[in-house]
Amino acid sequence: MALFVFVTLAKSTLGGEREKVLLRYNKWETPEGREDNSTYNSSWNDPDEQLIKNAGHGGGDFLVIREFFDCIREGRNPEFDVYFATTMASVAILGHRSLLERGVPYDLPDFRLEADRIKYENDHITPFFGPNGEAPTIQAHSHGSGMKSDEEIAAHDARIAAVED
Repeated sequence: MALFVFVTLAKSTLGGEREKVLLRYNKWETPEGREDNSTYNSSWNDPDEQLIKNAGHGGGDFLVIREFFDCIREGRNPEFDVYFATTMASVAILGHRSLLERGVPYDLPDFRLEADRIKYENDHITPFFGPNGEAPTIQAHSHGSGMKSDEEIAAHDARIAAVED
């Protein structure tokens, strides 16, 4: 089963207005009664709001550590396990690859399945230099040097058209 991930709702902090969040919809997907673009004041609905605000990465560091300790105290499994985390990383990694290939769809792996683990166990594609100076095996961005030739783009578009038929 293919799972396609499309971002249709974007949140970003507005320059100079650290507490305001910009909410932007695509014009064709704006819910009835909503504006395409709006801003709102962000706030935490959490008793530890001040600790969250003072923690690193917008409160993310605090929330992860709090969840970790709560799981230990309560003897429960975390809501997000290693498989969930790996799936979320796969969204970014495969999304980047798709971008570089002009939108080729990728199935998101389910690493609970041995077949998916085997499929990716020797996947060492990286936009980074290796520890011993090995060159990157994939470009780090979709612009500038390293772009595909017109012939490669035409061949790619033909492959996509064949998949869509």
